[in-house]
Amino acid sequence: MNQNYFGVVFQRVENISNVIMPFAIVTAHNPMDMCLDELENNERNEKLRKDLFLSDFIHREIIGSSEDHSHQELSFVVKCNLKQAIQMGNKFEQRAIFWVEDNKLEIVDCKTLKRYDLGSFKKRLQNQDT
Repeated sequence: MNQNYFGVVFQRVENISNVIMPFAIVTAHNPMDMCLDELENNERNEKLRKDLFLSDFIHREIIGSSEDHSHQELSFVVKCNLKQAIQMGNKFEQRAIFWVEDNKLEIVDCKTLKRYDLGSFKKRLQNQDT
């Protein structure tokens, strides 16, 4: 598992307070940790966005980021079950997705299904509503 995943923080783009836990955080950026250019990443995320609209999943934009903000990926909070989230991750060639349940943030490996506890989601959520 990419060690950078363990230091993730999230920056709110849209209000996610009405998305009831559990939910996933999924992106289509940088498949299998391969760095793509901005255009390719945007095209991949537009395909994911289209899939989310067609599926009728409640979803909101969020940014997954390194703590120093030097690396950022546009992602989506998606109200779905864990199996559906892993299927999305696999479809878009992601090594892992994030899973949030009862304010507990986990990394879930899309191939092995191994789960890694990252603690409180809210503690990693920046620019929170008060």
